[in-house]
Amino acid sequence: MTVVHLGVDLGSTGLRAAYAASGAAATTVTLAGAEWPWLLCEPAAGGIPVSFPSVKSRLGGEPTESGVDPAAVVAKALGVVRAGILREPGTSIGHTVISVPARFFTAQRSALLAAADDAGLTDVRLITDTVAAVVEQSAGTRTGTYLVYGMGYGGCEFGLVRTVRGTYRVLGYEGAATPDGATLDALILRSWLTALRQQQVTPHGGHHGDVDWPRLRRFAEQVKLRLTAGESVLFPRAVPAAGGELHVQFDQSSFNRHVQAVVTGTLDRVATLLTRADLNAAAVDVVTLIGGSTAMPMLREVLGGLGRPLAGTEDDHLARGALRHAHELGRRPVPAYDEPEPAAEPRKADQTPSLSPLAATVLTAPGQAAASAPKSTLSGVRQLISAGRLDAARDELRELIGEAQGLLAEIDTARPEPARAATAGERIATARRFFEEGDHTRAIAMAHLAWQADPHDVDVFEEMLDLHCAAAMANPTIASFEADERLLRCALHHDHANARIRALLAERNYLQGRDLLRAGSREEARRGLQTALHWAPDHRPASSLLRESDQRRVP
Repeated sequence: MTVVHLGVDLGSTGLRAAYAASGAAATTVTLAGAEWPWLLCEPAAGGIPVSFPSVKSRLGGEPTESGVDPAAVVAKALGVVRAGILREPGTSIGHTVISVPARFFTAQRSALLAAADDAGLTDVRLITDTVAAVVEQSAGTRTGTYLVYGMGYGGCEFGLVRTVRGTYRVLGYEGAATPDGATLDALILRSWLTALRQQQVTPHGGHHGDVDWPRLRRFAEQVKLRLTAGESVLFPRAVPAAGGELHVQFDQSSFNRHVQAVVTGTLDRVATLLTRADLNAAAVDVVTLIGGSTAMPMLREVLGGLGRPLAGTEDDHLARGALRHAHELGRRPVPAYDEPEPAAEPRKADQTPSLSPLAATVLTAPGQAAASAPKSTLSGVRQLISAGRLDAARDELRELIGEAQGLLAEIDTARPEPARAATAGERIATARRFFEEGDHTRAIAMAHLAWQADPHDVDVFEEMLDLHCAAAMANPTIASFEADERLLRCALHHDHANARIRALLAERNYLQGRDLLRAGSREEARRGLQTALHWAPDHRPASSLLRESDQRRVP
C-alpha cells in the first residue's frame, strides 16, 4: 500500500493541491474557473451595486444571499482531489495539511475541518499561509528570518517566521481583509462606471438586474492584469450611446499611482509587525511574496524600499509547503513550529484609504463600432493562465476562436474582385442564398461583409442580426450548443439592448438544459436552465423544468 500525503492551499478564487508519496515528485491539481463558484455576487451599497465575496470568507458564517453553501463547495472540491488520488490502485491518503490565513477565526477553521471530513479526509491539520510559505522556501534546512508579504484576491497578511534547522517559530502576524486584489478590481469597475455616468450613460440603461456583473468583474480583472504590462488599456465592454458606442480607456500611470498608495499604506503594518517582534528591516533575510497581487511590478518596486531581497513564489507554493509539512508529520506527529492560537471571533477589517477613481478617457466610436473594441491576443491569454486567472483566459480564448472562425469563413467566401465592388445589398442577398443552401458559416461571414460595406444601412444591419439568430436556432442540438450560443452572443455584441436576442439566448439555453436533462446530465442541465433564467427571469418552461430537476434530486 502506497501512502500519499496531501497539501492544500484554500484560496479565494480556487483550490490548489499537491500530493506525493515520501521521496516522490509532487503532483499538483488546481480547481478554479467557471465550474467552481468560488466568488459570489451579492447586492451591496456604494459605487458598485454588488460585491463579490469569496466562498472561503463565508465559511462558518451566515448563509449566503446567493444560496451557495460555502462548506458544500469546499467539501466537493476536497472530495474531487481525494478521488483523484485514490484512483491509483493500492494508494491511501496519510496526512492532509491545509494552508489558511492566520486571520481565519475558530468558526471558519471548524467549518473547514468539517468540510474535509465530509470529503472523506480523516487526518487533517491546518497550517497558516505564512508558515507554509516559509516551510517550502527554506526546505527545512536554511536558518534565517523571513518576512512573508501576502496579498491575494481576498485579503492581505504579513508574518515573521524564524527557522533554525527545520524548526519554525512564528514571531508575529499582521493582516486584514483589505487591501487586496478585489480592492483593485472594484476600483477599476467603479472607475468605469464613473466615466460612463459622467457621459450620462449606464450599462443596459441603468437596470442593475440586467447587468452581468460577474462578467464585468472578470473584465476589470483583465484590465488590472494588462495595466501592469501596457501603457493604456480599453475596458473590454463597450456601451451603446447616442451616435455610437462608448469605450473607456485607462492609463498605466494612473493605475500605478493607486497601487503605490495601496502598497505604501501596508508598510505601516509591516513596521508595526517588526516593532512588536523587536526587530528592524535589517534583521530580515528574505521578503517572501505570496498571492497573485504580489506579481504587480509597482508593488515590488515599493517593497524594494525595505532594502531586503524579494523572493517571488509560484502559484502552487503554499500547497507545496503544506505538503512538505504533511511529510514532516509522517516522521514526527508533533508540529515543528510554534504559532499563536486563532482568534475566537473575526477581526475587524482595517479600512483601506478611500481611493479616487482612476483617470479614464471616454472614446466615442461612430455607428456599431465593434471593430474598435480591444482585441484578445494569445500572449494575453498566456498571461492570464500564468496568473491563475483561468476563467478569464477561457473567455478571451473563446473570443479568439470566434474571431478566427469568422476570418476563415471570410477567406472561404473570398472571390476575385469584380470590376465593381459588390454593394451591401448584393452581399446581403448572397448571404441569404448561402443560408438557404444550408451553408450558415459562409452566410454569417458574408452578412458581416455586407454590414461593413455600409454600416449605416439599418436594413442591412437588421438582416445581419436576423441571419445570426436564424442560424443559431436552425437546428439546436447538444453538440451545436457552443456554436449556436456564440452566434447569439455575436449578435448581442452588435446590438446590446436587443430584447429579441436576449430572449433567444434564454430559449437556446433552455433547449440545451432540456436535452441534457433527457440525456441524464442533470448538473449540466441545471446550469443551462439557470443561464436561461439569467437571460429571461420569466421564462416559465425553464423555471418549471428547473424545479422538476430539483425535486428529482431530493432523496
